[in-house]
Amino acid sequence: MIDLLNEQANFNGAVQIVQSTKSGKGDLINEQQGLYHVVLNGIKNGNTFEETRLITCVNGAVNPSEDYQAYLKTAENPDLKFVISNTTEIGITFNPKDTFN
Repeated sequence: MIDLLNEQANFNGAVQIVQSTKSGKGDLINEQQGLYHVVLNGIKNGNTFEETRLITCVNGAVNPSEDYQAYLKTAENPDLKFVISNTTEIGITFNPKDTFN
């Protein structure tokens, strides 16, 4: 979404990925200087389509379990305007100490 906004609306946004698992994929993103391809398959105007897109808006990835200070440092960025989370059920756990207060 950010990549498309940059391209089509001159948004000029960047993404800092926070890796929530220990899979090591953040290291791969950093090795590629934030660049990666995504393949989209779907139906557009009643026709099937496939599109491969180079994503260029990622600044890098940080893993809090490996470098907690770097993770905290991301919040100090004066240009930070949005926090977007795609945490799924794997990242959500019940904590009986949580309250609504």
